Amino acid sequence: MFKNSSLFNEASILKTPKNIPLQILIFIAVFIVIAIAESILSCIYVLPAMFNYLADNNVSVSDSNYMDTVLKFQSDTKVMIVSLFSTISATVITMVYCRFIEGRPLSSMGIRKKNLASHYFFGVLTGLVLMSAIVALEVAFGGIKISSFSFKLNYGFFFLYLFGFFFQGMSEEFIFRGYLMNSIGGCGKPVAAIIISSCAFSVAHLLNPGVSPLAVFNLFLFAAFASLWILASDDIWGTCGIHSMWNFAQGNIFGISVSGTGSGEALFSSSSVTSKNFLNGGSFGIEGGIVTTIILIAAIGGVLFYIKNKKPQLLCVAKTPAIS
Repeated sequence: MFKNSSLFNEASILKTPKNIPLQILIFIAVFIVIAIAESILSCIYVLPAMFNYLADNNVSVSDSNYMDTVLKFQSDTKVMIVSLFSTISATVITMVYCRFIEGRPLSSMGIRKKNLASHYFFGVLTGLVLMSAIVALEVAFGGIKISSFSFKLNYGFFFLYLFGFFFQGMSEEFIFRGYLMNSIGGCGKPVAAIIISSCAFSVAHLLNPGVSPLAVFNLFLFAAFASLWILASDDIWGTCGIHSMWNFAQGNIFGISVSGTGSGEALFSSSSVTSKNFLNGGSFGIEGGIVTTIILIAAIGGVLFYIKNKKPQLLCVAKTPAIS
C-alpha cells in the first residue's frame, strides 16, 4: 500500500542507510538533539523563574513536596507559553537534517506551496470539529461537565497560546511525519513507516502526567490518522492545522488538560467526573478516554474511504498472476 506516494518517492533519494533499524537509531539521536535544543531555549526563562518560585514557597530539593511544587510551576501560564514557542527549534532542526544530512528535498517532508493556505485552514477546521465532537459526546455521556463560559480572560495569553500551539503542532508533525515517517517510507516500507512513526509519537508522550495504556493507544491512533491525512493530501500543512487546533481547542477553548500538561486561559471551565475516567481520560485529559478512541477510529476510516475512492493511485496492491 501507498508505494505510489510522491512524498515517499521523493524521500527515497535519502543519503542515510535504507535500513529501518538504523533509521530508528538515527531518529533517536536527532530527537535527543531536538529535546536538548528545546530545553536550552526554555531554560533561559524557566530555570531562573523556577528557582525564584521554589524560594518564594520555601521549598528545597530535599523536601517531600519538591516534585509536586515543580509540577505546579510547570503548569504556570508563562512557562507553558515559553515551552510552546521553544518548539520552533524542533521544526528548524528537522528541516536542516532532512535537507542537508539526508540530502532530500524539503518537498519530501510535505512542504509545498500549492494549496498551502487552503489545506492548512481546512486542517484547522477539521481539528476543531473533531475536538468539539469529542467534547460534545463527553458531556452527553457525563464524562465531563462544563460549568461556565466567560469572555473575561487574559486575551494576550489566550492568543499567545494560539500561536504557540501553531508552532508546537507543526513541530511534532515535522518530527514524526515529515521526517521519520517519510524517511522510512523512502526506504520502500510505507506501512512500516506509518506504524513506526505512530509508535514513536506515542512513546514520546510516555512521561506525560496521568498517561495510561488507553492514552498511549489513542496517541497512536491520532498519529496514524495524521499519517494517512498527509498521504491523502500530499503535503504536511493539513495535519499541522489539525494538530495545532486539536490542542488549542482542547486546552484553551474547552479548558481541558492537553495530554496531562494542563490547559491555560480558556473560554470554558470544564471538570472531569472522577467516576468516569474511562470516558474522560482522568488527569491526562480526554485524549486518554474511550470517546476519543471512537472518534479517531471513525476519522481514520473516513480518510481511508477518501483514499480508496478519490486517490486509488496511492494504493499499490500486488496482483497474483493467473495460473495457465
